[in-house]
Amino acid sequence: MCFAACSSGTPQACNLIGADDQLTMKVPPPVRGEVVVFDLKLCQGDRCEYTSFSSKPANKYGVYVEKGVSTSDSGYSVLLRNFGSGWDADASTRLTISGTSYAGRTVLRSTETFHFKKSYPNGKGCEPEQLTHATSVDAGDLTR
Repeated sequence: MCFAACSSGTPQACNLIGADDQLTMKVPPPVRGEVVVFDLKLCQGDRCEYTSFSSKPANKYGVYVEKGVSTSDSGYSVLLRNFGSGWDADASTRLTISGTSYAGRTVLRSTETFHFKKSYPNGKGCEPEQLTHATSVDAGDLTR
């Protein structure tokens, strides 16, 4: 006899791994040398949100961690929460990346449209759903 919540199936096993939604940007060293500030604009429909960050590491360890941005040898990881919450993985998303030089000129411009990749680090059907997108810029995106 079952008086409480009964299940006829096997319970879902979920891990307890946390996950941050993020954009990763592959940026080669020659491009990093030209850009002082990156400006990112993320749009879905009529909604657009912005974030900016320095291209240079801000601490003695060479890893920029302020404002949800970190660096690696290949580029940058930007936490999606820098753009606010409520992004739809199934909606068409537009990302515009601009880079400004020491002289204050726009020296880099790249725009792409994509859908976020959904993953489930704790297993399919387990929270959280993680949204990610990987992009890259190169010397061809410099505006010189």
